[in-house]
Amino acid sequence: MEILAKSDGIMVARGDLGVDLPYSSQVFATQKEMVAACNAVGKPVSVATQMLDSMQRNPRPTRAKVTDVGTAVLDGAHAVMLSGETAAGKYPIESIRADRTAAVRGAVDLPAKLIVVITMTGKSARYIARHRPTVPVLAFCTDAQVARRLQLHR
Repeated sequence: MEILAKSDGIMVARGDLGVDLPYSSQVFATQKEMVAACNAVGKPVSVATQMLDSMQRNPRPTRAKVTDVGTAVLDGAHAVMLSGETAAGKYPIESIRADRTAAVRGAVDLPAKLIVVITMTGKSARYIARHRPTVPVLAFCTDAQVARRLQLHR
């Protein structure tokens, strides 16, 4: 919790967790705990490492990898990060499409309504997103730098 209190956001590096934890089954539970802790205090959290690893070699992901992405979305992760799939894989474009599709399908159970925020500094949108509403937050602003920063929030 000390790291969370001093950070602006957290990246759950699943590969590192797999090395540091004695059993791979603990990665799943630890990921869920870290995402929940970030959401409880309103900090952005990204889940990364081997999300669609099978797509480094194949044009279609395995069901297990699609489930990894869907689980991260349903747990409340702000972002799912691909790395080797897009940097060194044979199918980078397909990986991005599969990630997007899996994330959208994982969020199907959420209501299909929207919160629209008009903001100059991004503070209003971040405040609303911090409370993790069950609907998406769409922020409109005129400052490109603010818009880039808001991409880390939901």
